[in-house]
Amino acid sequence: MFTKFFKFFLILFLYQGPLYSKNETLKDFNSKDLSNYFSGIVAYENGENSKALKFFKSSKPLINRHNSYLERYVYSLVQDGEVKEAIIQIKNNITKDNSNSFELNLIMAIDSLKKKNYKKTKDYLKASSKFINNNRLNLILIETLKQYLYTFEEKKSQSQKKILEIFLLLMKHFKGAI
Repeated sequence: MFTKFFKFFLILFLYQGPLYSKNETLKDFNSKDLSNYFSGIVAYENGENSKALKFFKSSKPLINRHNSYLERYVYSLVQDGEVKEAIIQIKNNITKDNSNSFELNLIMAIDSLKKKNYKKTKDYLKASSKFINNNRLNLILIETLKQYLYTFEEKKSQSQKKILEIFLLLMKHFKGAI
């Protein structure tokens, strides 16, 4: 037992020396931007959304460097009622690295649906579907938007059976929440 424990620590120390464990990417970040970003997160979590927006806007150089920044910034914009600005920020800054979010794709799907760009709406709904992860409410949102999309494209509603399936999903979700 003691020899296994000793071997484990020996291997750990050999492979995790100080040269290997340093994170070189921290040199790329400005400390003031990081400070403003963390202050924005704290303000957002405390429900001080307008204060959070000020901090997020002052740390905007992080938008392409940190995956979660865009998502948090967009949440703050939407909660502050600046939905058009949120959509602009998503369009201008979305990349493969930072677009991996159910909510960002959902916002873009709704915007595309509003603009009657049904092909893009389908693409965004498909991208959003990848992030459902057994979340019934997200599944209900996606299925409802698919129903709306079908209605607008085909100029008719889907069968009562499909609507009943969505209703049953909704009932299961709220039954589990009570």
